[in-house]
Amino acid sequence: MDLEQIKAQVSVDWSAGFMRRETYWNWASLACILDDGRRLGLNLAAGVVETGFTENALWLDGNLTKIDMVDFKFQRYVDKNDCTQWQLRSNDGIINLTFEPAGKRQDKTNLFIIASNFTQHFGRFYGQIALENEVITLDGEWGLTEDHYAKW
Repeated sequence: MDLEQIKAQVSVDWSAGFMRRETYWNWASLACILDDGRRLGLNLAAGVVETGFTENALWLDGNLTKIDMVDFKFQRYVDKNDCTQWQLRSNDGIINLTFEPAGKRQDKTNLFIIASNFTQHFGRFYGQIALENEVITLDGEWGLTEDHYAKW
């Protein structure tokens, strides 16, 4: 795949969360250039920060918009070759997206005192982001979702 041809962008995953010894989270990340040339970045998570605040945000040409809590709906237990759609909705109504996985990487480790059950999907986002003055429609922008259980 030619990354320049699909206008690929990058994201950095850096959590400010202090996770419990045994924890679970979902995450979504997107970085793209919209058809009009603006840059869009999106970071959504559930289960990472348990302080009543979230790390959920989007950046549109460098301008930050805070996003409320997000509900991640997906089927966790499916055939190993099946990747079903995810639905992502924020409580404030800004995020209304569907994620269609195209592939995944995963790891399941159990060392008794340390364990991880990790699945990260790469795929495409579809749907709407409803900002104060506009609605941005995503039509197949590439990004990631993650389902992770960890015991440290």
